[in-house]
Amino acid sequence: MHHVPNFPKLSAVKRNRVITKHFCNISLSLDHGCLCLLMWLIYQSDADNRIEYSDLLVRRFALAVKYSVEEYGGKGPPCSRPTVRKNFRKLVDLGYLIKDGDYFVINKHLTYKK
Repeated sequence: MHHVPNFPKLSAVKRNRVITKHFCNISLSLDHGCLCLLMWLIYQSDADNRIEYSDLLVRRFALAVKYSVEEYGGKGPPCSRPTVRKNFRKLVDLGYLIKDGDYFVINKHLTYKK
């Protein structure tokens, strides 16, 4: 018998995000570490797709990976601070995250709130 993950009910806030075809297409070629970080950032962003980069954000990502692996199994991406920072910069260089003052914005062609 197949193991069915325990997926707790999602709040309305976590269910109102649209992922575009562009996001699906880049997920086919983006390396695992960058893709995991980008997907996690999507649900950390506010209604305007904004994210404030900080050391706390990097630590929260590492914890999220740890808990996810415990809950769902598998192997998460490398989560050392230098690696996460490098992956964040790569997402900026690729135009998936856009600098906007003190924040970064997830490219609106990848995801938006309903």
